[in-house]
Order: sequence, then C-alpha cells, then structure tokens
Amino acid sequence: MKWKYWFIVGAAVTCRTTVAAGCSLQDIEVRQSNWHMERDNDIRVVGEIYNGCADAIGVELQAVFRDKAGQVMIVDEFWPARRRNIAAKDTYAFETIEIEDSIQAVSTLSIKVIDLKRW
Repeated sequence: MKWKYWFIVGAAVTCRTTVAAGCSLQDIEVRQSNWHMERDNDIRVVGEIYNGCADAIGVELQAVFRDKAGQVMIVDEFWPARRRNIAAKDTYAFETIEIEDSIQAVSTLSIKVIDLKRW
C-alpha cells in the first residue's frame, strides 16, 4: 500500500510546473500599483510589474486592501498575465477588478509577489 502513496506523491511533484533556475520572488518587482472605485462599487486595480529573471516566468500577486485603521478588508490572489509567462527583463502592465460588498471603507492597497510558475 505504501508504494501507491509514494507513486502518487512522486507523480504530483513531477507534474508540477517548475520555476526557472535562479529565479526567485525577489527578482520580481511591483513597480507601480493603484486602485480606484468604479461607479458600480467594484474596485479596479492597475499596476506594473518587472520580471528581473533571466527567463520568462508566470507571476502570482496578492492584493490586500485595508481600511483607515489598518484592518484587512479584502484579500485577492491573482495571476496578472493569466496563463502566460512575462518576458525576462521586461515590464508587464496589469489590471484586475475586485467585486465586493461593503467596500466603501477601503483606504489602502498593498501588492506583493507570492508565487512564480513557468507556464
């Protein structure tokens, strides 16, 4: 029975898409990010990231919205380029819309890189 478990674990690890050698979260820079409220109370987030890696890579971001007291209101994780790699040593402008109820209290946004994946 144990061999079946290890086969499944090994297959899952082998099938996982790998990150480019020598590329880390610190190689990706969020150069600019901003947000504004739409008329229908959705939040539109726009920004630009820079891929400092030697290879093209997919980037996952986490957006955290806080109220004036610094309390977390909304957390969203997204792949700004969807299932595409961002070219090496290049910038990528992104946009996403967050749809939430009672978001009037949102005051600040912070964005950070949380994962890398080669598509």
